[in-house]
Amino acid sequence: MKDTENRALLHMLLNLFRGLYKSIDDDLREAAAKCGLTTAQQHLLWVLYFNNGSTLTEISELGQWHVSTVMNMVERMEKTGLLYKIVDENDARVKRIFLTPQGEALREKTETMTDNYRLYRILAETDEAELKKEIKPLINLVRRLAGDKFVNYVMESTNYLRDSAGVTANKTN
Repeated sequence: MKDTENRALLHMLLNLFRGLYKSIDDDLREAAAKCGLTTAQQHLLWVLYFNNGSTLTEISELGQWHVSTVMNMVERMEKTGLLYKIVDENDARVKRIFLTPQGEALREKTETMTDNYRLYRILAETDEAELKKEIKPLINLVRRLAGDKFVNYVMESTNYLRDSAGVTANKTN
């Protein structure tokens, strides 16, 4: 019976997460398109905002992408003037990726586009204590699936946003 219940719960969770992801992704796609970006490019700008000067491997871990995907994205975004690469001073095999002023300006623009997100409106209408209670199991589940490093990045970047409250300065590694 436990196996049957676990399969039923797996089915429910996979479909609920898919529905949630699809709804959020639709909003992300629309907002990114208004800036001439893909959702992945928009996400990359944010990863670098919190970790400017990251390596391709670090970006792939934080963005939850394959390294080859990051390499291709960085190449395209470098050609459009949003990013630039510098060879690491301690290891010539490593390249560090940075936002250009144009990339930072575009990232800042995406920060103000909260009207594009249905989830933002839901969060604004929901009691803070209720939200904290609902988010805790999600954090625990993501920690078990994606690992501590990823969850720590999410929590640290969230705290950075809270602490900076309107300040738009880059935080480097």
